[in-house]
Amino acid sequence: MHLFYILMLIVYINIVYINYSQEKEKQVMMWTILLLFGILYPALYDWTQLARTGRAYFEDPWNYTDMLYIWSSIITLILQNTAGPTVLVSKILMITILFLALIKTFFFLRIFTALSPIVTMLTNVIYDLRIFLFFYSILIVLFSL
Repeated sequence: MHLFYILMLIVYINIVYINYSQEKEKQVMMWTILLLFGILYPALYDWTQLARTGRAYFEDPWNYTDMLYIWSSIITLILQNTAGPTVLVSKILMITILFLALIKTFFFLRIFTALSPIVTMLTNVIYDLRIFLFFYSILIVLFSL
């Protein structure tokens, strides 16, 4: 389901943000519905896990990222259809979703034995470079102004 959602997200971003035109309004609505179906399974899975475990659900930090991923996806789909994809809030939420989808993809890639050492190595490298990446992000934001 995650692969389905990522593929739908790639197509959606291509249609809405790269090749957007007024005559593609109905396509945008269709792709947002497909994105909604793509996020339904993770949402139902996490909400079921929350109902079964109760307060213990909030002890795992990964559950917070999952909930942020799910809720930001749902809110983005609503904003994309009501306010439009070019609104600043829609763009910020889409960037957040892409960042969280990248983290979740790395998490799923650890399942494969051939990819597990690479994902672990990349995670450690990014953690070790967090101060530099923060500084670099500030530079990118300021130069993009």
